Amino acid sequence: MQLTEILRPIDHGIVERDDPAPVPLAKGGVTRSERCMDSIRKQLETLYDVSGDAFFRCALVITRNAEMAEDAVHNAFQNAFKLNKAPKHLKAYLYRSVRNAAIDLVRKDARTEPLPADALFEVPPPQVDSMHRQEFIHDFNRALEKLSADERETIVQHLASHMTFQEIADLRKRSMGTVTSWYRRGIEKLKLHLKDHHGPV
Repeated sequence: MQLTEILRPIDHGIVERDDPAPVPLAKGGVTRSERCMDSIRKQLETLYDVSGDAFFRCALVITRNAEMAEDAVHNAFQNAFKLNKAPKHLKAYLYRSVRNAAIDLVRKDARTEPLPADALFEVPPPQVDSMHRQEFIHDFNRALEKLSADERETIVQHLASHMTFQEIADLRKRSMGTVTSWYRRGIEKLKLHLKDHHGPV
């Protein structure tokens, strides 16, 4: 989905912005509010182009459903566009918004679906031949399911969404030591499970 599709309801006036009272026109007949909107739009377009897949994966590991994950990203970007002023760290703001939107959607529609590991990661790794691809994906899914929610989400955020441990710590409001512990424990559990079925990976 393109960002223009996400923002189209706003462009067509379907979503109302919480704009302040009209401000005097700046040069060229453009208000400061309009210039701010244009600046936010450009930043959002760049972030979506560069990190759209990463935002989607962050939502998917929570929702377990691609449609709901897309909705979470959609909602987060629409809400960001309605801001009157861009946050200092817009990318971090969007990660938090996407995660919160995904959690809200799950609360409203708690579907129980298998975690789609092949949509989160490029699996299987190159050493797994095509004949065993589906078996590996199945086992990888099972291994992910055995992790705690914190371990699973941290691994996806770091490996699939390419977030740094510091970014994850800021997002989750936890110490970096806690985040790296979640990651290490989860990776060891994954390796142990897959080693039993497919050898070292």
